[in-house]
Amino acid sequence: MDRGKLTNEVLKVSKEQLGYEITVKQLRLLPYIQYLIMNGEPLDPRKLNAEEMSILEYWVDEGVLKNSTGIPHVNKKFYRAMCEILLVGYCLDYVED
Repeated sequence: MDRGKLTNEVLKVSKEQLGYEITVKQLRLLPYIQYLIMNGEPLDPRKLNAEEMSILEYWVDEGVLKNSTGIPHVNKKFYRAMCEILLVGYCLDYVED
């Protein structure tokens, strides 16, 4: 399995769930965002480069992410999409429903 790579399955799920195909940078940013929201920790801008900050700003503009500088908050649709994308993009093994 190609963990953290833009496989056809990752692209398919992102298109279905978000309406667009995510980039590899977006894919690799999702685990960090998920960690922060699951643990109630603030975003640390020192851990992000300019491109990643731009991705966060895009998600804020799209209305799926709030507070790109403190503890991030995501809407339910984006959270579900993020979980599905992380499942197919990072989990080594999972069972289809």
